[in-house]
Amino acid sequence: MSGVATHSDRFIGRAVPVVAMSAFILAYTASGATLAHLFLTLVGIWALRTRPADPAIIRIGLWFIGLYALVVAVDFANGDIGESIETTVAAYLPLLGILPAAAVMAQADVPGASLDRVLAGTIVIGAALNGILFLQADFPRAGGLGISPIVFGFVILSWAMLALARALEDWPRRAWLFGPVVLSFLPMALTGTRMVVICALIGFAIILLHWVIRGRRWVLLLPFGTGLVLLAALAGYAFRFRWQVLKNHAQIFIETGELVPGSFGARVEMLRLGIDAFRAAPLIGHGRSNQIAAALEQATPGSVDLSHQNTLHNEYLVHMVSFGLFGLVFVLVFLGLLIWIARGIADPALRGFGYAWTAMLAVFMLSNIAFNSGPMSGTVCFVAALLLAARARQATPA
Repeated sequence: MSGVATHSDRFIGRAVPVVAMSAFILAYTASGATLAHLFLTLVGIWALRTRPADPAIIRIGLWFIGLYALVVAVDFANGDIGESIETTVAAYLPLLGILPAAAVMAQADVPGASLDRVLAGTIVIGAALNGILFLQADFPRAGGLGISPIVFGFVILSWAMLALARALEDWPRRAWLFGPVVLSFLPMALTGTRMVVICALIGFAIILLHWVIRGRRWVLLLPFGTGLVLLAALAGYAFRFRWQVLKNHAQIFIETGELVPGSFGARVEMLRLGIDAFRAAPLIGHGRSNQIAAALEQATPGSVDLSHQNTLHNEYLVHMVSFGLFGLVFVLVFLGLLIWIARGIADPALRGFGYAWTAMLAVFMLSNIAFNSGPMSGTVCFVAALLLAARARQATPA
């Protein structure tokens, strides 16, 4: 038995870090992070047979399993079990992998010493990939391989925020990580996505504030605040044409009540129809597969055409229409669990990143979806497992 255990430990010690670090760059593809998370999940389940997980991982991981059971049960209660198997049972499976993936990453000492190099390389490759796709695109916005510009922008922003947190907490030894962080601004700009800019400003503010407060570096508050204002002004100038379109459409809506077809008009109409659909079935919703149909039933003649949409592009709204109040509870509890995880992480860089990433995700979900989405579900659950693994390794800061 000892030989088997030793062989198992060697496999976990070699394969898990490689796959975990590969997930960072695989997140630039449609399903890469999901596949990496699946591998970690399966190895974690296998490892749990002989080595129990840290109690903190089990305690928090069971909450994620409970959230999965909640949405599946509510979707089944809506009646169409056949559709539920595809839209909920299968699509939310990455939630079940958070516990075993975290357990095996903690056992394999992930994230380890190679994380800095992985982050830098991932950001450089992402910038190059995005630049090539931008030059080849028929429209002036570029994403990743099979993923939209907003998802790509959020992913590379996430890795840049982790690099920033690590650079600040180990200054000046990790000062070189500021280079990749600055480089990440380019692909974020090429995505042409306002939401990514907003998330970036929030992430920067939280990580810098966490670093200042933790080290009582109060004298840096003013220069950092000034820098954030300048960064916001620069982002506003770089995206001035898109902001102007948004301003014009919003002004027309405020003055006349008319929604102009476009991003602003579509999102306001989605919000209106989604709220009306939620009011029609506030307890358990209409089912995940019926969220668009339920919203379109509330449409009035002359309203913005949403018939070509397959989602309401707002995770809170999607879950409220799909699962009623239980859906809103699902999203809020998920975010709360991320904060709970971050609070218990000993490594200040990962703790600050956990706070910032949770806030960015909460804002990101106002205009996009993170669950039931191939490009995002795997990444979200992988990061949750990564943070949970770090929380369990109290005596081993990254």
